[in-house]
Amino acid sequence: MKITNITREYHRNGIAGEPFQVATFTMQENTDPPRRMVAVRFADDDSGEWSNPRIAVFDLALLAQGEIGFTVNSWRGDRFADHLDPHFFPKADHADCY
Repeated sequence: MKITNITREYHRNGIAGEPFQVATFTMQENTDPPRRMVAVRFADDDSGEWSNPRIAVFDLALLAQGEIGFTVNSWRGDRFADHLDPHFFPKADHADCY
């Protein structure tokens, strides 16, 4: 998988809401045409135990068509986390919000 053109932004659900980050990017697998994608990344559990990364990934063209169906616009976030995490803002940049 090749990921390029990454842009990202920090968000929070209201004043005391849980912070999250959003990224848009281009993804290409094998010889398939490139896809514009969006990822929503929430902070991981601080329990110290392993857990799946808290990330949701969608195809932007399918979202624009209103398609949110499971298995239609479903992407394994764990496949993207290792590629995208280095591009998300470090926790220290928003330490007052986490």
